[in-house]
Amino acid sequence: MKRAFSKRNLWDKTPMPAKALIGSVLSSVPLAWILGRDFRRNYQFALEVDRWDIQHIHQYQLQQLRRILALAWEKTDFYRESFRTVGFEPGDFKSFSDLHKLPTIDKTVVRENWQRMLTRPVTAPGVDLVTTGGTSGEPMRFYMSSSRHAPEFAHLTAAWHRVGYRPGDSMAVLRGRLIKEPTNEMYYEYDPLFRHHYYSTFHMSPDDLRRYVRHINEVRPSFVHAYPSSLSALATFMLAEGLTFPSSVRAALLESEPVLPHHHKLIEERMGLRLFSCYGHSEKLVMAAFCEKSNHYHVLPSYGYCEVLNANGYPVGEGESGDLTGTGFINDVMPFIRYRTGDRVARGGERCSICGRPHLQLTGIEGRWGQEFLVCRDGHTLISMTSLNLHDDTFDGIVRFQFVQDQPGAAVLLLVPANGTTGDPLRFKRHFAPKLGHGVDLEVTFVPEIPLTRVGKQPMILQRCEGIDGLLPDQIAAE
Repeated sequence: MKRAFSKRNLWDKTPMPAKALIGSVLSSVPLAWILGRDFRRNYQFALEVDRWDIQHIHQYQLQQLRRILALAWEKTDFYRESFRTVGFEPGDFKSFSDLHKLPTIDKTVVRENWQRMLTRPVTAPGVDLVTTGGTSGEPMRFYMSSSRHAPEFAHLTAAWHRVGYRPGDSMAVLRGRLIKEPTNEMYYEYDPLFRHHYYSTFHMSPDDLRRYVRHINEVRPSFVHAYPSSLSALATFMLAEGLTFPSSVRAALLESEPVLPHHHKLIEERMGLRLFSCYGHSEKLVMAAFCEKSNHYHVLPSYGYCEVLNANGYPVGEGESGDLTGTGFINDVMPFIRYRTGDRVARGGERCSICGRPHLQLTGIEGRWGQEFLVCRDGHTLISMTSLNLHDDTFDGIVRFQFVQDQPGAAVLLLVPANGTTGDPLRFKRHFAPKLGHGVDLEVTFVPEIPLTRVGKQPMILQRCEGIDGLLPDQIAAE
């Protein structure tokens, strides 16, 4: 994979022994200074934007949209032709409603046209290749500026600021890092600059988890940074063993997977740990983060422009669900304009009634369309993961679980028990029967482990039904 020269890319490739040496030399230098001027500037900017009024926000977003539209028109054949087809020129852009004149794009459009969407050659300095997999497994490739790292991490850390994080605070990280060899029988690595303690989510046997918990209590991190599925597995094991997190841990920072109701119950109610979720995606168009006073997402207005659209490309109303669509501000190599991310969200209001920020709210993020739904036997009706009741103690003692569906109307529930012993499958069938009804026949199977994706994630539903991407939002079963 092509990676441009940057401090971030260089550090990622640095061997651990060299990192340890560098870390010992720079241990007294604040992380914000190590990350550089661009990070500090973007970090302060993101904190300032968090206090802007609505007029200031709109002024900035209009300015950035004009810049991106002009860049796409001047530098890319794809957007120039697309704009001309609908009779649009960047000079015509006066208000947010003018965006509705433009067509939306999606992964298929990018796969077919990425070469014509570039503003400069892929061989130019400062250009990174990025690839992502889709619901069908077909990868999408696109290019981004290597300078994106500073504004991206700055916005993320500014969001974490809401629950007390400051650059350089120590973290226990369970986010799919591949650690091939154990150190003292534990799959663990330490990044001395970021003060990140990495634990392998690919090695989570009871013995592995026991070592992780013991080590976390020794190093006493300030935060836990994790995939929801990874932290749920760890928390379930800890409850079964009567273990707790050290009092030093102030919050669990969750990303990269949908945060579902049972995560809140397990992590917040039962483990007593503040759950703080951030949303983002590989294309770097929209970032959103929990309010510090609620579990609603606030869209960060200086990162990109967010729309929640219906199938015809128009905004949905407050309380309605639609396609999360973004126009990014931080990638000038390959602009994404009105790009449907594939995520379904419920649109909230334009101002938080609790904290007062004039930010677009998202009251629910359902994940990649087609990945968090079961398909009923009629081939059309969908049952969302969020509608499956996981609020009680049914899953006590279950470290991981996953629904696997290969055909409409039938699914298998895989369960990994914490202590290696199997339970009563009928208990789980009875639990889900009211929600699945006659739409989905459920088989329950206990397994020793559930395979993770190549980056260590574990989807709640492994959806392998053909044609699911063509199903429409109004076909979701009532919750």
